[in-house]
Amino acid sequence: MDLEFLTIADAPPPPPTAAYSHAVRAGDFLFVTGQLGVDPKSGTLVPGGATEQAQQIMRNLEIVLRGAGTSLDRAVMV
Repeated sequence: MDLEFLTIADAPPPPPTAAYSHAVRAGDFLFVTGQLGVDPKSGTLVPGGATEQAQQIMRNLEIVLRGAGTSLDRAVMV
């Protein structure tokens, strides 16, 4: 099975210390990397605490999924 490593332009920046892909496509599956509550424009954690950061994480996931041609509607939790 071929792997396609995806870097999504609008997603939060990758960590500066490692090679990084926002997602990996393997056949019909898309595996998304862990996300932080980071604002994609500033690259910093959003202020306000855990709730605000969790909301930002979900927005970041949506950005990655949309960039890969899918959405949260097609996601499964494992």
